[in-house]
Amino acid sequence: MPRVVAQERYAFVIGVENRWEFRLANDGGGMLKLTNVTIGDMALDLPSDVAIRGGQLLAVNAGYQS
Repeated sequence: MPRVVAQERYAFVIGVENRWEFRLANDGGGMLKLTNVTIGDMALDLPSDVAIRGGQLLAVNAGYQS
Protein backbone atom coordinates (compact mmCIF):
# COMPACT_ATOMS: atom_id res chain seq x y z
CA MET A 1 0.00 0.00 0.00
CA PRO A 2 1.90 3.12 -1.19
CA ARG A 3 1.67 6.48 0.57
CA VAL A 4 3.23 9.73 -0.68
CA VAL A 5 4.31 12.31 1.90
CA ALA A 6 4.98 15.72 0.31
CA GLN A 7 5.35 19.29 1.48
CA GLU A 8 2.36 21.54 1.13
CA ARG A 9 4.31 24.18 -0.84
CA TYR A 10 7.38 24.05 -3.05
CA ALA A 11 9.68 26.75 -4.37
CA PHE A 12 10.80 26.15 -7.95
CA VAL A 13 13.91 27.54 -9.57
CA ILE A 14 13.63 28.65 -13.18
CA GLY A 15 16.38 27.00 -15.17
CA VAL A 16 17.34 23.84 -16.95
CA GLU A 17 15.89 21.42 -14.42
CA ASN A 18 13.21 21.47 -11.73
CA ARG A 19 13.35 18.98 -8.85
CA TRP A 20 10.51 17.59 -6.73
CA GLU A 21 11.38 15.76 -3.53
CA PHE A 22 8.87 13.63 -1.67
CA ARG A 23 8.85 10.68 0.69
CA LEU A 24 7.38 7.34 -0.35
CA ALA A 25 6.12 4.94 2.30
CA ASN A 26 5.20 1.29 1.85
CA ASP A 27 2.48 0.74 4.44
CA GLY A 28 1.82 -2.81 3.22
CA GLY A 29 3.98 -5.88 3.01
CA GLY A 30 6.30 -7.09 0.30
CA MET A 31 8.22 -4.96 -2.17
CA LEU A 32 6.77 -1.77 -3.71
CA LYS A 33 8.32 -0.57 -6.99
CA LEU A 34 7.84 2.94 -8.33
CA THR A 35 8.65 3.12 -12.04
CA ASN A 36 7.06 6.43 -13.08
CA VAL A 37 5.57 9.58 -11.58
CA THR A 38 3.12 11.98 -13.22
CA ILE A 39 1.56 15.16 -11.88
CA GLY A 40 -1.42 15.99 -14.05
CA ASP A 41 -0.09 15.44 -17.57
CA MET A 42 3.54 16.17 -16.63
CA ALA A 43 5.85 13.15 -16.40
CA LEU A 44 8.76 13.36 -13.95
CA ASP A 45 12.11 11.61 -14.37
CA LEU A 46 13.21 9.26 -11.60
CA PRO A 47 16.96 8.74 -11.14
CA SER A 48 16.26 4.97 -11.36
CA ASP A 49 13.48 2.57 -10.47
CA VAL A 50 12.62 2.98 -6.80
CA ALA A 51 12.02 -0.11 -4.67
CA ILE A 52 10.98 -0.07 -1.03
CA ARG A 53 10.19 -2.89 1.40
CA GLY A 54 7.08 -3.04 3.58
CA GLY A 55 7.14 -0.68 6.55
CA GLN A 56 9.90 1.54 5.14
CA LEU A 57 10.00 5.23 4.20
CA LEU A 58 12.26 6.47 1.38
CA ALA A 59 13.15 9.96 0.12
CA VAL A 60 12.69 10.25 -3.67
CA ASN A 61 14.05 13.09 -5.80
CA ALA A 62 12.35 13.33 -9.20
CA GLY A 63 13.13 15.83 -11.94
CA TYR A 64 11.38 17.53 -14.83
CA GLN A 65 13.28 18.63 -17.92
CA SER A 66 11.74 21.84 -19.25
